[in-house]
Amino acid sequence: TLHFQHGFSSNCSQITSQALPASSFPEVSFAIDSGTVWTTEDIVDSGLYTSEETQCLIKDLEINAVMGVPLRALKEKLGAISFYYSQARQFNANEKALALAYANALALSLNNIDSYSQLAASERMKSEIVSIVAHQFRTPIAVLRGNVELLKGEKSCSQTGQSGIFISEIEKVGEKLKMFVESFLSVKAIDEGRLEPRLVAVDLPGTVQESITNLEAYRAKHNIVLNTNIEGKDKQLQVLADQVLIGEAIYNVVSNAIKYAKSSVEITIEKQEKEALLTVQDDGVGIPKKEQPQIFQKLFRASNVARHPEASSGLGLYIAQQYLKKQGGRIWFESLGEDQGTTFYISLPLAK
Repeated sequence: TLHFQHGFSSNCSQITSQALPASSFPEVSFAIDSGTVWTTEDIVDSGLYTSEETQCLIKDLEINAVMGVPLRALKEKLGAISFYYSQARQFNANEKALALAYANALALSLNNIDSYSQLAASERMKSEIVSIVAHQFRTPIAVLRGNVELLKGEKSCSQTGQSGIFISEIEKVGEKLKMFVESFLSVKAIDEGRLEPRLVAVDLPGTVQESITNLEAYRAKHNIVLNTNIEGKDKQLQVLADQVLIGEAIYNVVSNAIKYAKSSVEITIEKQEKEALLTVQDDGVGIPKKEQPQIFQKLFRASNVARHPEASSGLGLYIAQQYLKKQGGRIWFESLGEDQGTTFYISLPLAK
């Protein structure tokens, strides 16, 4: 129920929450199109409300007069609000002005709600990032502190024996922390549009082999067999890319495959007509079909890996995709679903 002061008739006392088609009410279109208050003082004589559906609604709601008012905020047309009256009547200037003021306030509120929703989404994203960072850093930091305390109790800080093991663990965790920090910095650079690739002729087989070498300890830890079929390695197959960005993109994709593989990962490079195609295939956990459209979204982690012992921050594939886009490359994948493995494809233009 609406209660109006300031001169509105007591006849304006009810509102309806039904989903009504705007086409049945001409005042809606007229108000939106004209941008001004539009009135029908006697619906029966107007000749505009002729459809059977509209006539039924008019009868049910006991409508005889109507005032349509546009909802506009910052020159944006949001719609219209209609005031219905049970008796035929004329609308004076004060009523029109008050209705327009009410509509303007409502439109501003709707606009603010939309702005707030966008801000809230942004804040939720920030909150999610903070939550993920806190989760990812909690265990490594605990390991660091624990090992440091153990080192304090050692008589010798040599790189052999028990001390050497502790120091080695600290180095590994330090590398993990470094990777997370670099990932967040990379995302920040992407979001702020600060990526400026330096495109040069890059030896793709050599870059892939460098990533494999850097991941050797990681591969051994997971006991994964890594097979490579790098065509054109001796011919120095070259692509047009940024040496650093392409290296990071390949590293992210290969490390992801090793992380979620069950027993093996196969890497191949093929030279095609105008591009080189890198394929990274694993026999791992796969990607649920319903979630596949989201796989390159920032911070997205598939439901079947969210509780994986080494579940990532959900940034690696997003970063790889953005890096490749900036270099004129592409990345896509194929997966039949959970436990069916995944194949990622990276294509880059050949260097002339």
